[in-house]
Amino acid sequence: MNFLYRWFGVGMVICLGVLFWWYPAPAVFQLETPDWATAYETEYSPASSMLPSQALLQETLRRSRTFVPLHDYILDQLSQQPVKYLEPEQWNRLTNSEYVEPRRHLGMGGYAAVDMPALSDLEDGRGFLVLRDHTGIHSVRYLLVPAIDYGRHDVPVSLQFPNRVQAPLAAGAMVVGAAICFVLPVDHRFSRTSLAVPSAVFALLLALSLLMLSWPWVYGVVGHDAGFASMLIGFLLLLTSLVGLAVFGRQYAMLRRLFAGQNVLANWGFSPAQWLEYSQQRQRDARAAQTLLWAVVTGIGLMIIAIFAYEDGLERLLVPLLILALAAVIWRLLLQWIWTRRAQVDRDRPGEIILGYDGLYAAGDVHRWRGVGTRLLSAEVVVRPEDTGGQASGPGDVPTGAESSPATAQAVDAKQSTDASAVAATAGWDKPAAADLVLAYSVLSAYSMGGRGVPWFFWHDVVLQIPIPQGKTGEARYAAALLRDHYRL
Repeated sequence: MNFLYRWFGVGMVICLGVLFWWYPAPAVFQLETPDWATAYETEYSPASSMLPSQALLQETLRRSRTFVPLHDYILDQLSQQPVKYLEPEQWNRLTNSEYVEPRRHLGMGGYAAVDMPALSDLEDGRGFLVLRDHTGIHSVRYLLVPAIDYGRHDVPVSLQFPNRVQAPLAAGAMVVGAAICFVLPVDHRFSRTSLAVPSAVFALLLALSLLMLSWPWVYGVVGHDAGFASMLIGFLLLLTSLVGLAVFGRQYAMLRRLFAGQNVLANWGFSPAQWLEYSQQRQRDARAAQTLLWAVVTGIGLMIIAIFAYEDGLERLLVPLLILALAAVIWRLLLQWIWTRRAQVDRDRPGEIILGYDGLYAAGDVHRWRGVGTRLLSAEVVVRPEDTGGQASGPGDVPTGAESSPATAQAVDAKQSTDASAVAATAGWDKPAAADLVLAYSVLSAYSMGGRGVPWFFWHDVVLQIPIPQGKTGEARYAAALLRDHYRL
């Protein structure tokens, strides 16, 4: 399980780094120098509306107000909102842009952090900062802008995300955290199996779901549409990742028992030459199936384009044709990379087969047929035609009842091998496999057309053809008989 913990830890380190990088300041202050002269002129100047009725109304209201000097007008406006009077030193810091961004004279306005000395003790979200001296009344209008409203204002990035000034320290902490995750001891037999990549993806998906569930709380946008959508998607991803990790966790538990020798029916080793023959045959079968699928899909696409080209002309379908050709080339290159990677992985993996009651380990590939949604269909030994005079033996040749015993299996092995002791002494049996162990099991799968509607379920059959080393055919028959008896097949 350390393999899963490693990738979950790496995912959490990345998610914490993302939260730290985009962790917003709870709020900033918007500062603006009010244009009292323009406001005063608008208040007491004649109306300039184009509509006579509105002009008459505005002129009537203007005449009803008592004319006051500009000084008294400013004091009247200040009295209607909270006011904080500043000392000259505080005012100089404010107007000289020591704390205000953009870095210029306050002029028409700017933004400041809430912990600015002149603003740290403000209790209201809007108001005025005022300095009264011998030269007159100086004022600045302030407005508290919460993090949710940053998108509506031109708030500098340095004020939106103050943690970014500590980016080198955060990057170092992430590197240390990832290094700690990779220091965890991991059995390479687990990390080189077919479970490694999908289980790592589900572990990273779990970390991503936790990120999507947590960031609305960090930003304080739980009640907004974006926060609700993120939490809903995060919850679905959380369920998906937990189900996936539970499935792969059961397979890891089965694999651990097989490696420990618990409930093992057969454990075979192969020589490099014998395993290379098997892996190449498996790769040829996979390449043939995938190439056929590629050709069918590409051919269907060409047929559709040809039908439309007959009606509309080829020049109008040139772009779709180029897109199809590009997609086909990319798909083919991706398949080639997958085949090359698979061949390299097969060369690096040891040729070892471990068969148990619950599943099979075949040189890195893991198959499990015990549990919810899986069932074993058959287990039989098929002797290859060249070793039976041109006729393959099937399930009828597998001993049953009293014949399927360890003694019978050993006798059959001794009969098939002229020098059983010499064969058993080798690390792998260099001769080509004389028979195959064929296992078939089903996995319950679901399908929904386009992701819509109620999905329908079906059983997907998987057939495994495992080569049996020379001198091990009897043991394979005995193991197949035990599987059929265990699952009542």
